[in-house]
Amino acid sequence: MVTRVVPTGTFPGKTVNGPYTLKSADLQATFAHPTNPAMPPPTGTPTYEPAAGTKLNAGTHTITASYPGDNNYAPTTVAAIFFFFLESRAFTVWRGLRAGPTRSGGEGR
Repeated sequence: MVTRVVPTGTFPGKTVNGPYTLKSADLQATFAHPTNPAMPPPTGTPTYEPAAGTKLNAGTHTITASYPGDNNYAPTTVAAIFFFFLESRAFTVWRGLRAGPTRSGGEGR
């Protein structure tokens, strides 16, 4: 029986304005041999929770990437922290200007 190695996982977090819909490009965890980078990488596709297409409100969210394992590597899970800040809307307040009659001939001086 071959002992399977637990791969190391890398999964960068993200900080953006929320609410935010997760995209496939956000979910890019990678897995590798823990001690020998010359070894072939794990095969298989990780699954993500929550999945791409999920809308997340502002706040802190933990996104997990689970690697299913293969003949050489054992299953494992890594997590990333995603921060979604409440998006602030910029707006301009205009003060109303009042137009009145124009005085001519020096009146009111």
